[in-house]
Amino acid sequence: ISSDPAVGTVRHGLTTEGRLQARRAATALIDAVGRDHLNKLHFIASDFTRAYETAEEALAAVINVMQFEASVFLPDRIELAELPPCLETVTRTKLLRERWFGSLDALELHNYNRVWPRDLVSAEHDYCDVESVTSVTARIRQLFLELEERHSGCTIVLTSHADTLQITQCYVAGVDPRTFSQYRFKNGEVRELRQDAESMPEPVPLTYQ
Repeated sequence: ISSDPAVGTVRHGLTTEGRLQARRAATALIDAVGRDHLNKLHFIASDFTRAYETAEEALAAVINVMQFEASVFLPDRIELAELPPCLETVTRTKLLRERWFGSLDALELHNYNRVWPRDLVSAEHDYCDVESVTSVTARIRQLFLELEERHSGCTIVLTSHADTLQITQCYVAGVDPRTFSQYRFKNGEVRELRQDAESMPEPVPLTYQ
């Protein structure tokens, strides 16, 4: 478990496989956003190394697709291949950080099983000093307020961590955030955030090893 900012922001970057997964996600991302909207696409990532490297790889892949398609379909319109300012960088934020796992940080992954069942009962619990679901939701709400103040008419890609993203999706869709662990993300998976409970994938009950 790597949730300590002092470690996660400087270590534990992507593996080669992780970089490939991030680049493969670009195709799904372009399909979800639509090619006509890529000029208003912003990447916002957790400042943990593995998250912002994921965003950087996905952004690089999106740019490669845009430039390739411009060269094939619009060879005489070089100016259309120029990057819009929003695609020049990934914005990092502490508000999308990994959920803090308290005294369980740096322990083996099976220790998640000591927390997630408790999350289903209470969004307020802080067993082993773990960051509560309510606390994660609060910082995500703060992020949304900040983004709405800075951007209008844009598509925003959030790159973060499993618990943080799943809590975010439940919060946006109006689903009980205590159930977030039943909506697991795959590595590099792209999901649209919608204010609609029907937009959620089918829940998968927790299993333990």
